[in-house]
Amino acid sequence: SVDRSTRKQLIRELFQLKQVLDIPVVLVTHDLDEARILADQLSVIHHGKTLAQGTPEDIMNHPPGPEVARLVGHTNLFHAKILEQLPEKQITRLGWHAMTLDAVYCPGIVPGQTVDWLIPPDSIILHRVDRPSRGERENPINGKVLESLVMGEMTHITASATETVGETFSLSLPSHVARRNNITEGREIRFSLLSQAIHIMPGESSPGD
Repeated sequence: SVDRSTRKQLIRELFQLKQVLDIPVVLVTHDLDEARILADQLSVIHHGKTLAQGTPEDIMNHPPGPEVARLVGHTNLFHAKILEQLPEKQITRLGWHAMTLDAVYCPGIVPGQTVDWLIPPDSIILHRVDRPSRGERENPINGKVLESLVMGEMTHITASATETVGETFSLSLPSHVARRNNITEGREIRFSLLSQAIHIMPGESSPGD
């Protein structure tokens, strides 16, 4: 319950104290970004049961299943089927609706298996309208902006995927990028899903596309 600048200063001081004090510290917070900055280990507890424990980076980027993914705030969660495994290229190929997506190699799953997958909002790259993007050929998606919320330095976008029915993505990008590309509701856009950021969660999904 402090102003933004004071909060930033307190987080910085807590981070410095953690480095010099040789004592255990228990941090209770509802702010996942704060936990990610300050914690060495993070536990996800739900209904009295520990669902995951590890470094904040590992739990946030590689949750063990969709339940943990939802609890730590992921919204870009989908079902898919494994089309093929390409270990020599370190690629797992997913079939998602009528599309084929390349993801970072995930061993231990076989073609035909139904899985869940996610991608963080900040790993979705908007294609610039004035020139091609470097990632234009990496899992490109055509979409339409459903909502655009400017929140200071960042703009949060909800976009539908043209090639699918009812599937939407959450994107986060700097507000100056949103302004430069005239991101408004109803605008058609094109974006890429970075293959290295697609996280596959085998064994916990329900039947999907």
